[in-house]
Amino acid sequence: MNNLAVCYKNGEGIEKNLEKAFYWYQKTAENGVKVTQFNLATLYLDGERTEKNLEMSIYWYQKVAENDYVEAQFNLATLYLDGERTEKNLEMSIYWFQKAAENKKNIDNNHGENLRIRIGHLIDKITLTMRFMLEPEKKIYNACNECHKRRRSLRKYNQICIVCYQANLLNKPSGNKIIDEFVKYTQINFVQESSRMKFFPYNQFKNIEFINEGGFSRVYKVIWKNGPPYWNEEKEDFEYREYNITVALKQLKGSKNITFRELNEVYCFNLINDIAF
Repeated sequence: MNNLAVCYKNGEGIEKNLEKAFYWYQKTAENGVKVTQFNLATLYLDGERTEKNLEMSIYWYQKVAENDYVEAQFNLATLYLDGERTEKNLEMSIYWFQKAAENKKNIDNNHGENLRIRIGHLIDKITLTMRFMLEPEKKIYNACNECHKRRRSLRKYNQICIVCYQANLLNKPSGNKIIDEFVKYTQINFVQESSRMKFFPYNQFKNIEFINEGGFSRVYKVIWKNGPPYWNEEKEDFEYREYNITVALKQLKGSKNITFRELNEVYCFNLINDIAF
């Protein structure tokens, strides 16, 4: 049936008929042919030879992705990460990127070797970056009284997880409720220390020197008086080790009335640039 769909699509030995081609693609997909299920999902996504139908596209991508079809896993992960054609869902994106990474050796041989290598390399980079973003839960821990997630607690106080405790220590209100909520969200949900946003008052910086201006922001060279906080595992507290260090300070344009969504978009934009396709 798949061959018949291809014949109708390309007009090989039969009159070209895209409607019949789509009909046989669908019939073949319903019979469990992976490559046809993937192609059908793509047709629904792009609106090629049928109306765009995101729900059907995700249905077929997911059906074939569950059978370890790497390209479908990769496309699902990208859809959930971009959030352009469906609701952004970071956890689902991470899940499918990890699945794709586990099965990358199964990338369809129809791809050219260079493309197969590129997709495999890209999956590795994205998975490596994203697995540090969300703090995992483990059933062996008790639920935290604040975030209600099961994560490692403090030795001296086991009712609160170490992530929430660190967030409370670093919590310095900026005076902007939206910024404060966003900073708190990254501190509680992101596992890698460098991914957690922190608020530092402007008086922490000196010798401010303008460097450059771009589409999003102005960049300054400054001296950071106290430097970044470092977690001391033994003391279960933050400490400062690098004083008066030179750093780049970025001032977002129009940030006075910035929304939570815009803050998240700026954060994701910088993350994706770090991943670098």
